Order: sequence, then structure tokens, then C-alpha cells
Amino acid sequence: MASSAKTTPVKCVNLMRSIITAFNIISLLNITNQHVELSHCPEAVGMFFFEDNNYVLIEGNPIVERLAKVAQEQNILLMGCDQCCWEREIDGKLVEGAIIGCFSNRYDELAGNMPDQVITL
Repeated sequence: MASSAKTTPVKCVNLMRSIITAFNIISLLNITNQHVELSHCPEAVGMFFFEDNNYVLIEGNPIVERLAKVAQEQNILLMGCDQCCWEREIDGKLVEGAIIGCFSNRYDELAGNMPDQVITL
């Protein structure tokens, strides 16, 4: 007999760490689509971007514009690595709602909505 108790979704943070490739862009697009359709199994509470993946956060990119809208609606943190953004001189060019910070700032930003898991992509 199935239980009628509601289960709490697992909260996760996605770390976009890998070197940016066509595969990563497709993965980000798929993740965005899953968030839009609310079909992503874990509840995403944040996405943290490292290295060249920060270029994805630049305002005007249609994928990140869509992701930013979803992030705002679903209270998902979008954060780029501060050092990575500074090195690439894109710190003032990120999509509205995305912030930069050190990895440890992620804990402060998520204090009220801590993840259960961290997923590295």
C-alpha cells in the first residue's frame, strides 16, 4: 500500500566546474528546462559557476536569461566565482540576479535554504 505522506524533495546545489564545452552548454540547457518544467528531481537551491563557465552568466545569453528568470521564480542562487569573474573581466556584465563571491560566500547566501547535496557537473 502506498504511503500518503508527502516527501520533502532533496535540496541540491549544482557546481558548474568542468571546462566549458558544448556538452556543458547542453547540460545547462537541459537543467534549465527541467527547472522550467519542475521535473528536476532534487530541488535546486543554487548554482555556482567556476572558471570559463562564468561566461555563461553574461547578460544577453539566451540560456542564462531564461535560467535567471527561473532562478528568480524558484529562489535559486546564481553565483559566479569572484576570482574567475575578475580574471575574465566580466564581473559587471552578469545577468540580473547573478552575484559573484568566493565559494565560502555560498554558505552565507544559502543560510536560510541550505542544500542537502552538492552536485558537481
